[in-house]
Amino acid sequence: LVKLMNNLQSQCTSNINSITQMASIVALEGLVDKEIETMRQAFEKRCDLAHAKINAIGGLSALKPDGAFYLFIHIGSLCGGDSMRFCHELLEKESVALVPGKAFGLEGYVRLSFACSEEQIEKGIERIARFVKSKG
Repeated sequence: LVKLMNNLQSQCTSNINSITQMASIVALEGLVDKEIETMRQAFEKRCDLAHAKINAIGGLSALKPDGAFYLFIHIGSLCGGDSMRFCHELLEKESVALVPGKAFGLEGYVRLSFACSEEQIEKGIERIARFVKSKG
């Protein structure tokens, strides 16, 4: 029974399943180029929105990414430049979750994902701005 279960587990988790294989063929044949371009444009718009709004907040700055759906935001001296503290306090006070840059070897930065709706981006960044303003 264990040998059969190992075989089943191997087949379920070690290989590309048939649905993924068929989807890959469609993608490689260029049949989803229009959809991919639509998604690329949507993410570019979200990136522009998040980038502009973050850089409009005094005390924060971010470079525009070339291909990711994250902004790395420099927090300057806010919270002593401690990204863990910044993220913890922001979560506690404004219910916004960012990832400390320390997790990526980038202390003094926090990571914001813009893989969500424009409405969520605006709402989250409004809360970030309110938090930063409360820090003086």
